[in-house]
Amino acid sequence: MAIGFIKFTHEEGAAVEHEQHAPEETRYSDEVLERLHEQLFDQVQRYAAQLERVDPAAYNAIQEVSKVMSALSRAVTPQEHLQALTGEAKRLMLEVAEAKSDRRIRWALRVVLAATGILIAIAFSLAVFP
Repeated sequence: MAIGFIKFTHEEGAAVEHEQHAPEETRYSDEVLERLHEQLFDQVQRYAAQLERVDPAAYNAIQEVSKVMSALSRAVTPQEHLQALTGEAKRLMLEVAEAKSDRRIRWALRVVLAATGILIAIAFSLAVFP
């Protein structure tokens, strides 16, 4: 491609054309990163809310989201933001699973204790009133 009287070689012309299309590609990749960021942040918010519903005495959704925001403040590049969000989403997902598991264990222990109490009461009543 020639501009005015300056003639470009084929490689130089290809480089110039690539640079002209670069802003469009950058804008597209920025849009994709922004969408991924929004989706991951929505997922983090859902996990934080779910964690608060599972164990409201131990967790607060607003505090969990503020922990995520703190992690994001240390990230500099968009890629680091995505990595931080992904890490926080995984952390919250594991905490939700652990809280659910703990809740099930507490429920099972309550059932076992109640059943044991009933059996002791029956055994005591049979021993006292033969």
